Amino acid sequence: MKSRRLADMLVSKGAAEYEQLKDMFASPPVEHRSIPFWSWNGKLEQAELNTQIEGFKAQGMGGFMMHVREGLETAYLSDEFMERIKESVEKAKAEGIYAWLYDEDRYSSGMGGGLVARAGGDAVRAKALELVICQEFLADDSILAVYRAEVNGNELVSCVKLEDARAGRPPLGGNEVYLVMHRRIAARNEWCNGETHTDVMNPESARLFIETTYERYKQAVGEEFGRTVPGIFTDEPFIRGFKERLHAPDMTWIAWSDLLPAAFAARRGYEIWDTLPYFFFHGPPAAKIRHDYWRTVTEMFCSAYTEQIGDWCRENGILFTGHYCEIGIVGAVQFGGAVMPHYRYLDIPGIDILCEQTDESLTVKQASSVARQYGKKKVLSETYGVTGWDLTFEGRKWIGDWQFALGVNLLTHHLALYSLRGCRKRDYPPSFNYNVNWWEHNHTIEDYFARLGALLSEGDAVREVLVVHPGTSVWARLGMDVQAAQWRNKAGNTEELDRYNREFHELVQLLLGEHYDFDLGDELIMQEIGRVEGSRLQVGQADYRVVVLPSLSNMLRPTFELLVAYVNAGGIVLSYGNVPHLLEGVPSTELELLTNHPAFRRLASRYELVMELEKRLPRSVSLKDRSGREADRLLYMRRELADCTVVFVVNNDRDNAVDVEVRIQGCGKLEEWNVLTGDRFAREVEAAGGYSVFRDSFGAADSKLYVLTPGEEDAPSPLPETGDLQPATGLGPVAGFTRTAPNALVLDRCRYRIGEEAWSEPMGVWQAQRQLRERLDMKQVYMNGNLQRYLWIHEPHPHDGTPVAFCFVFEVKDIPETDTFLVFEQAERFRCRLNGRMLEEALDGWYLDRSMGKLKLSELQTGENVLEVLCDYRHDMEIEDAFLIGDFAVDGSRRLVKEPDRLRFGDWCLQGYPHYCGSMIYHFELDVEVKGGRKIVMELGSYEAVTLQLTINGRDKKAIPWRSAGKVELTDSLVPGVNRIDIEVAGSPRNLFGPLHEARSNHTWQDWWSFRPEGAEYTDDYVLRPYGLMGQIHIYG
Repeated sequence: MKSRRLADMLVSKGAAEYEQLKDMFASPPVEHRSIPFWSWNGKLEQAELNTQIEGFKAQGMGGFMMHVREGLETAYLSDEFMERIKESVEKAKAEGIYAWLYDEDRYSSGMGGGLVARAGGDAVRAKALELVICQEFLADDSILAVYRAEVNGNELVSCVKLEDARAGRPPLGGNEVYLVMHRRIAARNEWCNGETHTDVMNPESARLFIETTYERYKQAVGEEFGRTVPGIFTDEPFIRGFKERLHAPDMTWIAWSDLLPAAFAARRGYEIWDTLPYFFFHGPPAAKIRHDYWRTVTEMFCSAYTEQIGDWCRENGILFTGHYCEIGIVGAVQFGGAVMPHYRYLDIPGIDILCEQTDESLTVKQASSVARQYGKKKVLSETYGVTGWDLTFEGRKWIGDWQFALGVNLLTHHLALYSLRGCRKRDYPPSFNYNVNWWEHNHTIEDYFARLGALLSEGDAVREVLVVHPGTSVWARLGMDVQAAQWRNKAGNTEELDRYNREFHELVQLLLGEHYDFDLGDELIMQEIGRVEGSRLQVGQADYRVVVLPSLSNMLRPTFELLVAYVNAGGIVLSYGNVPHLLEGVPSTELELLTNHPAFRRLASRYELVMELEKRLPRSVSLKDRSGREADRLLYMRRELADCTVVFVVNNDRDNAVDVEVRIQGCGKLEEWNVLTGDRFAREVEAAGGYSVFRDSFGAADSKLYVLTPGEEDAPSPLPETGDLQPATGLGPVAGFTRTAPNALVLDRCRYRIGEEAWSEPMGVWQAQRQLRERLDMKQVYMNGNLQRYLWIHEPHPHDGTPVAFCFVFEVKDIPETDTFLVFEQAERFRCRLNGRMLEEALDGWYLDRSMGKLKLSELQTGENVLEVLCDYRHDMEIEDAFLIGDFAVDGSRRLVKEPDRLRFGDWCLQGYPHYCGSMIYHFELDVEVKGGRKIVMELGSYEAVTLQLTINGRDKKAIPWRSAGKVELTDSLVPGVNRIDIEVAGSPRNLFGPLHEARSNHTWQDWWSFRPEGAEYTDDYVLRPYGLMGQIHIYG
């Protein structure tokens, strides 16, 4: 491992120069490579861990985060577990990669796998304050306050706090009610390992969390802190831990802490009980109490949890990273008061981007803004979760490019699954590990993002616009709707704030699409590090020429005073929509000192805002389409370094290409750096009005990296020109082919029986197991989210050893000429009988995942084959679908048949390979004349694949991981005469693992229930993802 501490390398902003950038681009340092969430989800064996660590390095990753997930069978934080941590760190050190820590058993962080609540008791358990509306009640020790009130829908007409909250009261009538505030403690639940989430507003919770978890890791691997162990990840701590496994739709509650009343009084100067009912109803005090509640909660959460743990990490030489609940401007308040203030205490601010989408630009901008303002070099994204088994390299690029353009520069893949056994394969796939068929190609995209991450970590982003974050306006409006049926209201303003959230997202997208990059200004952060320098507003290490106020209703006093000073010094404030009328939740005419100032420009719409920006601030990067408008699906990142400018441009449109005029402020030598190949080329530009101007074309989901330097020395070769190419020939539409893996048939329906009873009716395998375990009174395992396995599987069950059999039936039309195998998880624990004969053969290796054993099926017969899988069933078993694998095809009746000799262009699922999990290599012969400098170019047609690889004459290999790389020059690889062209098309595990029977397959969120549909969500049909070469391949010359 390098002698310099990685912790220093990742957080210190150096003054990298052009020559250093070239070196990093050619060979990206390991600290810029991805660090996947490594899902520790089974019985941890060091030999297996070591093998997977070697695989991470071989496939281009910079390390891993040891992340406990669903299915762990080695007790969390036990001596055995810590030995696996220590030895994995030692292995990472030997391999020259990094081992990051993760601070929780599953998530959300703060509970220490249940140890915190167990040690601290009710004082540290998550809590709620419940509002009960009634006309009579009984005294109860849980009651903290009682009010006598008159209610009219959303309005609280009158409200008087009663003394002695626990005393009995006479019944009321009419519109008069009692508002009874109860302190509730979270219920113990299986997700929290028989305990609860914790009160993150109580410093004692985090102190115990540090003691039970962080100190335990320090004891084990503390000598490698900041070196082989760079940092630790905290995951989604939140204030609403009370809601875990809560099934009470009529309950009205807010997050609570026993420390909240005293903290509120000390920070806000009055008692929270004075006006708290207005959190649930409209009335004059509503804005103030809501604002002050959320502000206090935010401050307490930041101080008690994030700041305390951040301080411990810095004292112990380890980086603190992670992410919070960044669910829009409203959800972020509901789950934590605010997100951005927490990033102050993270060495590497982080976010979580789930699903295959690029809609959460606000999430990225919040983290990257704080990173810039506090001089933090890295912004991390936990990404690719919930995308499904069929996520492609192009999908990864599309999601990643978008984030990198907005400020992310380090990826944490969700997830690299240690094991696919049982429910683990449904833990928000895909997997970024050896147990996917495309793993050998993974290094291609890792190299891509390592190059990008290295360059986009250097210098400073150019953002001269500050947009004030509307979080405190949400504070002043967001209450809680009353849920009780008789008194249900909408006084929490949730529908109104949903619209407000959408409108602010639209502003974020508008500014990005108009190519006015910006930072967000959180008001608590502006209070802490905001100041005026000359006519500019500075927030920490960032300064701004223009401040934008979105539609706001509220402002903190320090923000107001800072902006008044700013406009008085010659600064410009542009506002659209509502101007703030509340100062810290209270109506105030004092705000007119700002809103009536000559430098305060109030605009009627977001579009007028853009026009005003154009008058006052020239774009540093302009990207105009053929109509002369800014191409709003293109995004960019511009970074200034000591002697060069880096500009990364992304086409966020997955379906359409675009031609643009690129204008980069500044003149000099321009180069294009190909992030996929590592090549560099000179680009011709025209100097015009202080800009470097040129035209370029972006394919769908394409991106390009430009480097502008002032000098002319050491220019690379010019961008290759293909000239005026003419169609020469084509490849296809029929080709010979080779599989890289055996074909597969999924057996996902069976009958079962206990002992010698009659066989059940046919049903899904998972349904058979559900029935079986219900009958045996065993804990269900068909779903995810249960009690961690290490807490119960090692205990005996009274029905362990019950004889159970599962019966599968399949049809064979053409008996395969080579061996056919049964694949069954933990096959060593089962016995098999085929067509009445017990199979005595030993297991013959594994398929895809080492938990999936292979058993040779001898003596298949034409027609119906009956396969019985027998066992002495135990409660730790997980029965999954069976697979047949071998050299066969599958016809439309799901029979094994002879394979075709050739593949047509089109979906290979329809040509005998419906469940195939591997690559098809299409073989072509190309006979073209190569002479006189003539260039030969191949252009792929449409295809469906995870990734592609082109091989020419068995030697030259070229990765084609996305469509925009689908035009390839062949010239230098061709020989006179016939040339062999092989195109490998990689499929995925999607058609093997599913979801296979989901009636509606367009869901963006894939959870365990996507794989277990019932009722209207279920279809008997197999819903498959098409794979193969689809369109004509053109050859030009």
